[in-house]
Formats: sequence, structure tokens, C-alpha cells
Amino acid sequence: SGEPVATTSLLMQTTKDGKKERSIANAKSRELQYQEADRRATYVGEAYVNGPQGDLRADRIELFLKPNGDELERAEGYDNVSLTEPRRKTTGDRLTYTSADERYIVIGRPMKIIDDCDGVTEGRRLTYLKGADRIIIDGSEQMRTRTKGGAKCP
Repeated sequence: SGEPVATTSLLMQTTKDGKKERSIANAKSRELQYQEADRRATYVGEAYVNGPQGDLRADRIELFLKPNGDELERAEGYDNVSLTEPRRKTTGDRLTYTSADERYIVIGRPMKIIDDCDGVTEGRRLTYLKGADRIIIDGSEQMRTRTKGGAKCP
């Protein structure tokens, strides 16, 4: 612990064509806890992880490694979650990313996506399938899903 605790890791990831390649992931927080039995690194306090999937910020981020220890199995962000990618920024209360299917699930009250055209989409639950570049937003029968703005692009 301290201010800040920073780590840099070389992790394997599978590319779109099925090949494995090393990628760099940088993380920073006020405190780092690592549990070898679970292969879980927990970053607490203004947590930040930057890697090939984007820039993830949250109050707490947990990274779960595969048994070999050099591949990400799953990442979870809790409270004040913000994921910034090249074409969008997504905010919510909780994020789960699974590397096997490159699936992001973001929930929030509401969760929001701000796209590169300044369009804002809100809902309760987002599922993003990165490989298919497909986004599904659900209001969980508690609110309407809505999109507004976006006039920045033609």
C-alpha cells in the first residue's frame, strides 16, 4: 500500500485471428492485494488499469488470472466504473469482462455510453460483445433505454 501503488504486467492475449501475443497492462491504485490461491489481484482506491481492452477506472478493480498466471481470465470493476475505449466511454456501477468471449457486462443506475458522436445511451444493463462489435442495452423493466444527442457526426 502507499500512494500510488503501480504495477506493469506482460499478459498473453488472444488476437482476432486466434494467435497469442504478449500485451502490456499497467495498473495503479492506493492499495494492492494479491491472493495466489485465487490468482486474484485487487486494486483498491482510485484504481486504474490500462491495457488492450481500454482504460478502466473504478473504486476497486479485481483481475483474475488463468492457472498459467500470465493470461487474464476475468476483470471486474466496482463502484464509479468508467471504461474508455477509442470510440466510446461507458460508465456504471459494476463491470465484468471475460476474456474467453470478450464480453463486457456493465450495470448501473443508470449505466451510460457516450459515443464518439457525443450520443448518450442510458439503460440498466449493457452487454458488449467486442468480437462482434455488438452492444445490447436493457432497462431491466425498471427504466426505458434511451439514446439522445449524437449530432456531432453526420
